[in-house]
Amino acid sequence: MCKGQIFEPLKMMPNHVNFGNVSHEASTLQKTISLTRGDGGPLNPKLAPVNTQGVEASIKEIEPGERYEIVVKLAPPLKSPRLAATLQLETGIAEAPTATIPVYATIASPPAPREDRIMGPPRPQGAPPQSP
Repeated sequence: MCKGQIFEPLKMMPNHVNFGNVSHEASTLQKTISLTRGDGGPLNPKLAPVNTQGVEASIKEIEPGERYEIVVKLAPPLKSPRLAATLQLETGIAEAPTATIPVYATIASPPAPREDRIMGPPRPQGAPPQSP
C-alpha cells in the first residue's frame, strides 16, 4: 500500500466565483474568496488588472503572509448576456507563482418595449376618447 501527501502551496475557497443570474439593472454585487497559506512559503498576493467591463477585484490582508480575502465585485453597467472573466493572481510562492480564478454571471436582458405600452400625449380633460 502506497501513501502519499498532496502538496498544496495555497488554499482558495471557493476556487471560482459564480454570481448566477443577474438583472441588467442590478446594483453592485460582491463575493469573497478566502486565500490561505498552504504548504508553500508565505503569501504575497497581487492581482493583475481585470479587463472585463463590470468586474472589479481587490485584495484585503487579514494576517500578513498567511490569510487574505479577494473581494470580487460585479458592477453596472452589465450588457453581455454571459459574463466570463478570469482573475490573474500572483501568489508570491515559488512553488505556485500564479493562480487563476474564473468569474461567471448570466445577465438578464432588459425587457423589449411593447407597442401596446407606448402612450401618446395625455388627453385634455373632458375630451372624448379617440377611436383607432
